[in-house]
Amino acid sequence: MRWFPQFSLGLAWCIIYAQLLAAQEAIFEPAAKLKVEAADGSGGEGPAWHTKLGILTSGNGHICRLDRDGKGHIYRKNAGTNGLLFDAKGRLLACEPAKRRVTRTEPDGTITVLTERYQGKRYNQPNDITVDSKGRIYFSDPQYGDRKGMEMLDEKGHH
Repeated sequence: MRWFPQFSLGLAWCIIYAQLLAAQEAIFEPAAKLKVEAADGSGGEGPAWHTKLGILTSGNGHICRLDRDGKGHIYRKNAGTNGLLFDAKGRLLACEPAKRRVTRTEPDGTITVLTERYQGKRYNQPNDITVDSKGRIYFSDPQYGDRKGMEMLDEKGHH
């Protein structure tokens, strides 16, 4: 049985908040006003917080970075990601629906494909991701839009 839980953006923000609390470090002055700015017009999919890098998000096909000074940058061009999350070792985990896989990016930029198939079949569109306290990775694998080319079928043989 395969289980890929799907989480809302709200849960992702809760995870970021929990990571901030765990860091026990102030990132903004107490009276600061938050100004949200996105690099290259990106959205807020898959926000992931890193103590040195700031917030990474997926948008417009790229991984975008909002640094601790509030400046937006393209972190990884043409990444095709959605869900993002840093693991306990500071490595970036990413759902890559465009390439139908889940990857891990090391601090030096090396990308490792963690998984791209289940029982020999390509994933649909890995979307949201989380990690439990034992380091096990869970992700959702929905299929949006056209289902041509999708290899996974439900118990009734449908896409």
